[in-house]
Amino acid sequence: MSLSIPDDWSVEGSKDRMLCARGEDAAMILLVLPARPLEQTLAALGPELKKFAGDAAWSARPEPRSLHGMKALYARSTGKLDRESVEVSVLAVTTPAPRSLLFIVVQRRADPALRRQIDSILASPQPWK
Repeated sequence: MSLSIPDDWSVEGSKDRMLCARGEDAAMILLVLPARPLEQTLAALGPELKKFAGDAAWSARPEPRSLHGMKALYARSTGKLDRESVEVSVLAVTTPAPRSLLFIVVQRRADPALRRQIDSILASPQPWK
């Protein structure tokens, strides 16, 4: 799996389980999980999001996507983190290997350029050929 993260973001973590990337006003967590239906992955995430973004409210039903031949579901939410408004983007992906990927991105400010950067990151995962 390859993934494009901006050069000015710091990256740490384990390549086979979890990756954390942080920019100036956004942070991303990538979790590698056992394969299961995407709907179950997102449903299990809801209560976890409420723990750190207490008033998280999903803007719509998850949106099905195809990501370089992989099935994916995308959802956005707004909430509060440390009393500050945030946007949360979640992408669940089923990979060709028996794994699911779960991307969670928290954005602190509503900035169209930052939103485009995050959308670009979430569109970049590709399976190894």
